[in-house]
Amino acid sequence: MKTNENQACEHGDSVFPDSDNQRLYELNNRYSCTCDESKMYNRFMVPVKAEGMWVWGMNDDEPYLDLIMGYSSINFGHKCPEIEKIVIEALESVVHIHSFHTQSQIELSYYLSRKLSEEFIYKVYYNLGGSNVVCDAIRLCRQFTGRQKIVTFDGAYHGSNYASGAVTDDSFLNPDQYGNNPLKKDVVRVPFPNMNRGINTDFCIDKLEEALKSSDKPAGLIIEPVQGANGFIIPDNQFIRAVRELTLKYDVVMVDDEIQVGVGRAGYLYSIHNWGVTPDIALLSKSLAGSYYPLSAVIAKEEIFNAVSPKRTAFQATFNNSPIGTYIALRTLEYAEKNSIFENVKPLGELLLDQLSFLNEISWIDNLRGIGLAIAFDVIDKTTKQPDRVLAKEFVEYAFYNHILIYPSGVNQNVIKIAPPLNITKQDIEKIVNCLKRCIYKFNRDS
Repeated sequence: MKTNENQACEHGDSVFPDSDNQRLYELNNRYSCTCDESKMYNRFMVPVKAEGMWVWGMNDDEPYLDLIMGYSSINFGHKCPEIEKIVIEALESVVHIHSFHTQSQIELSYYLSRKLSEEFIYKVYYNLGGSNVVCDAIRLCRQFTGRQKIVTFDGAYHGSNYASGAVTDDSFLNPDQYGNNPLKKDVVRVPFPNMNRGINTDFCIDKLEEALKSSDKPAGLIIEPVQGANGFIIPDNQFIRAVRELTLKYDVVMVDDEIQVGVGRAGYLYSIHNWGVTPDIALLSKSLAGSYYPLSAVIAKEEIFNAVSPKRTAFQATFNNSPIGTYIALRTLEYAEKNSIFENVKPLGELLLDQLSFLNEISWIDNLRGIGLAIAFDVIDKTTKQPDRVLAKEFVEYAFYNHILIYPSGVNQNVIKIAPPLNITKQDIEKIVNCLKRCIYKFNRDS
């Protein structure tokens, strides 16, 4: 399913309307580092303007509907006016004072701890990204328990640096790029429930218990309550509670990775609260500072952080405890709470999911699912009903040509995720559904 324009781009021919776009295209080819994201589409586009759920490319009159939202790092939409005011206030406050805790950092730590649990006290450390806090959590588990092994799940994505890459499913990363990563020998991987792929909850719980009661007991377990990069895989109510019960039974630290589906995407600041579970450590990032500043947080029970020596600690970085980042994060979360944004996510998500029910009639679409405003469906071969990554890629390119931004995800790269801003309206939902409906029916006709 390729347009003439896509084919021209694939063969390196110039199809751009002016010299600026052409110049950037050539500079990009020569000087930009390529990666999965930059090679996702066969058509070149330079974003120059964004607002809400819309993005404009250079020389484009018609905007693109953004259903990626920076992999859920722009949960409040592009250029949210209320957050932009907060950012200006932050710039007028303290910019960077290393080693001292500012008022916003202290108050944010209290806020994140109390929102996670009113029963336990948590301490909070701030970093710059999701991969970083995954590494921090692994170190905390090992320091606290004196043990080494980490349990993780098939289909999990926890980052792509050296340590976080070790606990990420190899389907998402090229192992050759990491060389002989010795950290992998201390990683134990167990299955994650996915009834659509025939992986049932009881089987996963049994395998998990085998791993946790091993004579070489693990230090910690890291889990995404809803698997993000794998395509918003949502376990049943039994599984997350069983994971918590087993980690308590075998005295293993439970790390809750909220990096992609936290900060309201599933209806709560912490998505794990959908199952009434409280972890030992929670990790936040992406939209934590309203998308305007790279900020991540490790929220860990006080006894876990207290096991780390304050001298020569690895828990320090030049830009940790950022006065700007923590100021924006605190005020953004207050804005979300004041306007009941997270509370509204579930009814909005149910409405969107209901209006997308027409997808169930499409022969190459399967397993429409969602929790809050984390919605996804699988692209499958019409005959074999197996994952079809080729068709998914063709549909993504077709949608891009029709001004909709989506991308293929999942271990089979056949999942299409829909992750609009959390502060959308019912009118926005109608626009999303109409755009997708037109594109999908048109793709059906043309394919």
